[in-house]
Amino acid sequence: ARSRRRNYAFAIGALSLGLCLARPAGLLAGGLIGCFLALALWYFVFLCLFHWRMPPRLNNRPSISESFALVAQGLPFFATSIVWSFYLTANRWFASDLISREAFGHFAFATNIFSLLVGAVGGFSAFYYPKIVGRIASESRFALSGKLTKDCSKLILGVAGIVAIGIVLAAPLLELIYPKYYQSVAPVRVLLAAVPAMAFASWLLPLSLSSGRRPWIDGLVIYPFATAILYFAIHALKGPLGVDGIAGASVIAALPLVAMQLFQLRHADILKTSAFAALLGLTTLVTSGLCLLTWLMR
Repeated sequence: ARSRRRNYAFAIGALSLGLCLARPAGLLAGGLIGCFLALALWYFVFLCLFHWRMPPRLNNRPSISESFALVAQGLPFFATSIVWSFYLTANRWFASDLISREAFGHFAFATNIFSLLVGAVGGFSAFYYPKIVGRIASESRFALSGKLTKDCSKLILGVAGIVAIGIVLAAPLLELIYPKYYQSVAPVRVLLAAVPAMAFASWLLPLSLSSGRRPWIDGLVIYPFATAILYFAIHALKGPLGVDGIAGASVIAALPLVAMQLFQLRHADILKTSAFAALLGLTTLVTSGLCLLTWLMR
């Protein structure tokens, strides 16, 4: 079982790294077309690798009914992953008709950095949750509440430390690497403040769906509702704050999402109430601190 979890984690991690390595490499080498070609080549290579590892004899492979049963079991996670992928880029879609083309270009640049960081950290969850889900299934209720609290706290604080450095160095780094997008400094800093909460949410997503009691209901209620919060926050903040307000909507929308995910784990008797409060409080405190740092760096 441990070997299977390790292989599964490797597969998910390898596919996720395509977004972090192949996509920017292709973009640098051949622009937009190079980006898509690099991604296609990356996924094709791993498709061949995964197929090569299938049992050579057909009678040793899963039957059609077993394959359909496996697909049916994974549908909640698959559907929720689609909604989650849309949520990560929804701030761009929602903002596209609210600001000028030039302002949208700078905002889109900031969201690219935001999505890249959240996706990179989230990809590493594939090395964590298969093992922890197996332990949750075999141990008593709340048995891993303390471990989850400790591990998730380390994740939040570690990402927050990296992000804090990014907020401080955003201006000189953009001026050095992307001088044409120097005006994106403000939305970049604001969106960086949302990264720890969103990275934490990306780790909670597979954990909550794999361990929850109602994956269909939970997955297809929490994430569309979080998307709706983001939509209304963008429209509410765009007027008084402009592009910075649109970026700030992602910060505001991240906290209710984390709260709903943690409540799901509390309802499934995985997290104790004290752990739920501690993790939500830490996420809120870290996000508030990064927002204050962003404000001080204006």
